[in-house]
Amino acid sequence: MQPLDPRDLALEAFAVARPTALITLDLEPDYGGRCQAGLDRLGDLLHHMRALGAPLTAFVEGRLFETRPELCRALVDAGAEVQLHCYDHTQPGDTPATLAQGAAAYTACMAVAPEGYRANGFRLTRELYAALLDNGFGWDSSILPGIGLGANPAPAFRRGDYFRLDGHLIEFPVATWRGLPLPFTHAYRRLIRPAAEAALHRFCALPRLVVYDMHMVDLVRTGSLAGSPLPAYLKGLYRLSWRAGESDSFASLTDAVEFLRARGYALTTAGALYRAIAHVAAPAA
Repeated sequence: MQPLDPRDLALEAFAVARPTALITLDLEPDYGGRCQAGLDRLGDLLHHMRALGAPLTAFVEGRLFETRPELCRALVDAGAEVQLHCYDHTQPGDTPATLAQGAAAYTACMAVAPEGYRANGFRLTRELYAALLDNGFGWDSSILPGIGLGANPAPAFRRGDYFRLDGHLIEFPVATWRGLPLPFTHAYRRLIRPAAEAALHRFCALPRLVVYDMHMVDLVRTGSLAGSPLPAYLKGLYRLSWRAGESDSFASLTDAVEFLRARGYALTTAGALYRAIAHVAAPAA
């Protein structure tokens, strides 16, 4: 599955009016498997986000709308925005058929159609992009314009805060550091640890639109890693991220949110940003 090539699109780049941050969650079972220990700690995350006063955009795996609707209700009750993730994260990627399946599950549970999407492993392909248009999605937040698993290295996706594709779909790319295409996500921050991150803060900058991505297994330690289907090198990276022996990383999430606030970022949800910019686009920075 080849990543979406910007040369095949009419790509428009835009700038946000002020520094803006979206705190996003990919809600799915643990480590690409079937265990749901991390999902059972969702309430802890929602309590923490409430204490931070930070809005949350949750991309929920499609099958969870069918099998764990109480999680979706908890998100809504906590004031989080709920959007659609891939239908089944145990599969190698999204297809037009599984996108339609996930959209139907979302609509049956939420009583409205989904507006935004995040692909499995950040892999937005040409076929999936066409299916998003066919299914009436307004925006997407799948492209990781840098290095790493599922990343899209095309330089064009680093030349704006957000993009409009073929005059229709809005793309909010996942954040990477300016000048160094390393993701600014919870998982990568946990790998590099505070000392290295402090050096990045000193020598690099963040984009004006920060889309911060995280998963429950980045936030809480579970016992499901050993039995997961991940390849050995990924298991090793996850073990490295938990090498300090802590039971959760909510303090690290607090550090990220407070860092963004201290630098003047306005925190909002992806849907709120989409509604603010869908019909008014500023020139690219």
